[in-house]
Amino acid sequence: MMVFFLRFLNETKDLDPHIRGEKFGSLQELQRVHSNMATEGQTSAPEADAKVAHHFVAFVNVGGVLYEFDGGKQGPQNHGPTTETTFLKDTAGVIKREFMDKLPGEMGFSVITLGPLEQD
Repeated sequence: MMVFFLRFLNETKDLDPHIRGEKFGSLQELQRVHSNMATEGQTSAPEADAKVAHHFVAFVNVGGVLYEFDGGKQGPQNHGPTTETTFLKDTAGVIKREFMDKLPGEMGFSVITLGPLEQD
């Protein structure tokens, strides 16, 4: 699967982000893999209106401001200034303060980062 993503990145690295997103969403191979993996889950998907404890939260740098996007909150949460250089550290600080410190010992979460590949 990693080869698939690396190939996609190499083939689309010079494209506009919107076009890259459209190409990503239309990949037949990705749709096939997703369908196969989705049916292997240990639990069934909840109803669309069900209250769930786990969900995705995204942190993004918008114009030098660190925002948290969480569908369970009223809107984007402003966590103050950030830069491309400090974004990961700033986000880790928010995760530690807002999630880990408030729920000590909780292990029911994962952190995934998406960003540019470093070139040697």
